[in-house]
Amino acid sequence: MNPIMDEIERAELPQESDEQATFRLASLTELDYDRQREAEAKKMGVRVATLDKQVMAARNDSSLNSAADELIEGIEAWPQPVSADELLNEGRAAFNRYCVLPEGADIALALWVLGTYCIDAFRIFPKACLSSPEKRCGKTTTLEILDALVNRSILASNISPSVIFRAVEAWHPSLLIDEADTFIGANEEMRGIINSGHTRASAFVLRTEGEGADRQPKRFSTWTPMAIAMIKTPPDTIIDRSIMVTLRRKMPGESVEKLLLGFKDNYQTFRRKCRRWSEDNFSELTHCKPDIPNVSSDRAQDNWSPMLAIAELAGGAWPDLARAAMLKIEGGKGGDESIGPELLMDIRAIFEDKGKQKLYSDDLVNVLIDLEERPWCEWRRGNPLTKNSLSKLLKPFGIRSKQVRADTQNKRGYELAQFEDAFARYLPETPVQSATTLQPSSHADFSQFQNATEGSNVALDKQLKPGTSKACSVAALQTGGLKEDAADQGILL
Repeated sequence: MNPIMDEIERAELPQESDEQATFRLASLTELDYDRQREAEAKKMGVRVATLDKQVMAARNDSSLNSAADELIEGIEAWPQPVSADELLNEGRAAFNRYCVLPEGADIALALWVLGTYCIDAFRIFPKACLSSPEKRCGKTTTLEILDALVNRSILASNISPSVIFRAVEAWHPSLLIDEADTFIGANEEMRGIINSGHTRASAFVLRTEGEGADRQPKRFSTWTPMAIAMIKTPPDTIIDRSIMVTLRRKMPGESVEKLLLGFKDNYQTFRRKCRRWSEDNFSELTHCKPDIPNVSSDRAQDNWSPMLAIAELAGGAWPDLARAAMLKIEGGKGGDESIGPELLMDIRAIFEDKGKQKLYSDDLVNVLIDLEERPWCEWRRGNPLTKNSLSKLLKPFGIRSKQVRADTQNKRGYELAQFEDAFARYLPETPVQSATTLQPSSHADFSQFQNATEGSNVALDKQLKPGTSKACSVAALQTGGLKEDAADQGILL
């Protein structure tokens, strides 16, 4: 017999303190805790509700500490190689389980999430912009899911311009900004900083640091993934640099699951796997040249290039899914959102409808004002467009009114030839295709898509009064499913 071992066996273990028990229970999975909570509460001599509250607080403390470590140091990569197809499907399933999204958005967001782990492999990286016509359309829920999936996430509902570039310089986070409609619209400095982060080479701002005579210029990076959520239409410069996801309020017949506490912790393994895939495929991404569908905007093609490169490396159905989602989302934008191209498009339609080479300024303005569902009848403070306003809008394109003889009179106006250069540079020869119904995924967790035509332009023959415009084909509505829309671009599904 060993007297020392006998003494150890007879010794009583120190009693577990309430704090130790609470943190032990907080480390359990939700299922394991649910099985033990009643017995543990009885053992500790407290009500189950009291124990639940303490365990929840301990979990929050642990989650905050873990999130801070992950933000500063980054998450540890998964030890084994992983499949991008597996990651993209898991991300897509998460969005469809908890959100009602427009067609193609689950595909775009899943690709964008994986892109946050390998942003440095690209020259350009787009924002993810979530907008909605009204409140309660799921923007915050979608941001919470992004918060659980993306690399080094920071989620905030208000932020100052200086915090943006200082946070990016310090942590290189994925910056998720909610409630942007409450502070971003009138803040030109903030919009400039956000816009600067689109292209890697120019993603910097300059500020001075120090006190008095010791002040020195310093360069701060703005190159980081950003997701922005806001009500109403975002500024056009942000739209131009974003993958746009326009959310709608859930219909009575649509149902999704509710997010639970600890949702982000459940996706820690997912984030580790994304980190591993990024490390394994970074070099290949830098050299990937994906096949990009032809849309009206070069900027849109740049925005989607990283998404399509990731889809290309993922293989399987993802290259075709990504291109089809691009056509759907970019078609929904309705072309360039800035006012200049809108005006040029309407002027081109008017010249075609009138069948003339010259138009007087007052006649052109009157027809513009009569267009339905266009901004010209209430251009400024409820007042219609004037000849002077028209002249100011056309000046940046190098187009000025001059003396013309359109009928029997010699008056100031415009010749069609003056617009030819601007039409060629700023308007598409053919309309962006408006894809409609994406095919539902075979994954059990994916939601079914609705059959609806979205984001189509109003035919110009319905805008012009009187007469029927021959230019209606420029904005014709496209119908049919994903296969038909993709087939026009040579995409076979």
